[in-house]
Amino acid sequence: MPTPTQPSKAFDHTVLTDVANSMRPNKGAQFALASVFALVMFILCSPVAGPLPALGILAATILACVVWWRYLRRGGVRGNDYSPMKTDVEAARTPFSWKEEGRLVLLLGLVFGLSQIAAMYSGQGRWIYAGIAALVTIGVAYWVISFDAWRPARYTIPEKLRQDIRIEKPVAWLQAFLYCRRCVPGGLQILSDRLQEELAHYGWTAKDADEALNKLVKQGNAAKIRELRSAGDAINWVTLTEEGSQDFQQRYGGEGVMDKKSVRIPT
Repeated sequence: MPTPTQPSKAFDHTVLTDVANSMRPNKGAQFALASVFALVMFILCSPVAGPLPALGILAATILACVVWWRYLRRGGVRGNDYSPMKTDVEAARTPFSWKEEGRLVLLLGLVFGLSQIAAMYSGQGRWIYAGIAALVTIGVAYWVISFDAWRPARYTIPEKLRQDIRIEKPVAWLQAFLYCRRCVPGGLQILSDRLQEELAHYGWTAKDADEALNKLVKQGNAAKIRELRSAGDAINWVTLTEEGSQDFQQRYGGEGVMDKKSVRIPT
């Protein structure tokens, strides 16, 4: 198997912080999106009649789509329920999480419920109710938007790892990157093309990324999940295995390390 070229930049605490920060969503955009939901609620509950409320809701919906697409959309990643016990077909399916899908149900239920109650009020009382409903909505919407449904267990956040971390070997470098990118079971999976794009920012070539990933997979510390699309083409999702996550934490001071006896070693 070819040996990947050593990365031009060592994986030190600066790179670790940069990768970890890239995982944090834009809090301002999250609050702006929650505010748009609150505005929609205020319009729905207000006593204003005619076409104006519909135009206001349409404008707010367009604004919400722009904010989400520009600042909050996570392309090239998906939830990670990887397990070596799953068949290839099971592993290829996009995982379902009630924590993730249920957030939308909660928000829609809130909008429907509060807007229906508004009919019980009239005049000045309805304006007051609309304001209260908007405040409730902005709080719930912000929690729904900011809540991360994919949070891995036995995972030490990168900021709590050893401060003197310095990795130059390409396979270990890639393992560190995937760990800090939260590509571990219970966290996220990343498309191989997206992974190459992100590694390119640190001087990696696509060839070196493929070679390092293949070695990491051969070690049992990572997995490539092949998903066939309807058009007949295929894409690859990448994640560290539980062993790869635990191995990295053991070497760099992780707090989420399991007892070695409880780690399932592939046969």
